[in-house]
Amino acid sequence: MKNLKYLKYVLSLSLLICVGYFYAMKRGHDEMSSSSSFSSSSAVVASPVDVYFVPKDQVGQQLISFLEQANNQILVAVYWVTDQSIIDKLIDKKKRGIDVQIIIDESTYTTFRYVDPFAHMNQFLDRYIDFMVYPSQHFKEKMSERIGSMHDKFVVIDNAHVFTGSANFTQAGLGGAQGDSNNYENVVVMHSAIIAQGYAREFQVIKNKVFDLYITTIARTEWGNIAAGLQNLLQKSSRMNLLQARNDMWDQFNQIGRDGIQRFFELLHSQRRLLTQSQRDLLISNKLPESVIQEVEKQASEMSLEDADAFVERVIRGHQFLQTP
Repeated sequence: MKNLKYLKYVLSLSLLICVGYFYAMKRGHDEMSSSSSFSSSSAVVASPVDVYFVPKDQVGQQLISFLEQANNQILVAVYWVTDQSIIDKLIDKKKRGIDVQIIIDESTYTTFRYVDPFAHMNQFLDRYIDFMVYPSQHFKEKMSERIGSMHDKFVVIDNAHVFTGSANFTQAGLGGAQGDSNNYENVVVMHSAIIAQGYAREFQVIKNKVFDLYITTIARTEWGNIAAGLQNLLQKSSRMNLLQARNDMWDQFNQIGRDGIQRFFELLHSQRRLLTQSQRDLLISNKLPESVIQEVEKQASEMSLEDADAFVERVIRGHQFLQTP
């Protein structure tokens, strides 16, 4: 009887092992089958999830194709962006009526020696793109407060698709550098409204934090440093964002803070919009005197960017005509 019980035990155990092995093999087969939807060469909307790797894949081109799909909105939160092809595509989408919003980390302005970060970032501000800089360096250096970086790298389009991974939007990060200068990076593209909306909410969280840090900076700015503080912020954000920051955060400050904020924005309203760097460079390259450039700047300050571009071109043509023998 004892041997019979032992035999039943062994047979039962063997059956359980066989069933477990069969289930594990089937599960592994299913996972292998489902992984076939992960592709490094698929079109942007070919599968629920696409995976790309630098330097193997043309990730920069994949990002451009991804941005091209946007019909309504593009949200970009990225630590660094210096790749001109990506900047050009974002500007192009803005010109075509897409809502483009960008947040980068301030370390962009202190890290790169081979590019002029202000020239790169001014392209966004010159085209009235909703552009913001997370002031990680300012708080560390000016406020003596340690805050973290905005280290995200993601793009959301139309609340439906997400491009994210380890890559900064630089040539080395996206696989566009020469030779062995490219990084090893990974990128995941997800086509899911649920996931995309989660990323969009996180983008708004970061944006609200930037507002908070901006207005805190303004409130703490001493009277003698307001002009310099204004110039610094206007190099790294749009007037629209600064005004929104003031309106959203006003109730958080005491009277002393509000007085500082009010002085800051009185100065903001008193300043005219200056010529963009590209407009000024164009006038200088055509050898217009500085006195003429200043007069052009005065008249163009009340115009839209497009009207100012046309006005600058007319002035240059007139100058060239007068210089003709």
